[in-house]
Amino acid sequence: SGSSRLWHEIQQKMKTFILENNMTHFKFEAFIQVLKLTNRLMEIGEQFCQSDSSILQEAMRRQSIVYFRSYHNGRLEELKMFLENETWQWCPVKSTFHITQLHEFRFLRETSSI
Repeated sequence: SGSSRLWHEIQQKMKTFILENNMTHFKFEAFIQVLKLTNRLMEIGEQFCQSDSSILQEAMRRQSIVYFRSYHNGRLEELKMFLENETWQWCPVKSTFHITQLHEFRFLRETSSI
């Protein structure tokens, strides 16, 4: 039908727009807003022509993978910089000390016996 053809064309144009833009520099909130807007567009398209939005879903899936890989790597770099620049001090412990003796790490004792 005409509405399905129109929705297909809209999805193709949006797919090009989504995949051709580098969103890795977006702030997290801005990227989430893009996801919300695209999701709303898919809902409208599905109501408009009773057709799925697989083209848009796939485009956003691919863009999300790229974005979150970049976001994750950026946060790891921040953590690395923080840990490297932190002033660390030796904490004397007995030679028999094990990390699972600390309350915060007791869960490691339980999982290691599985």
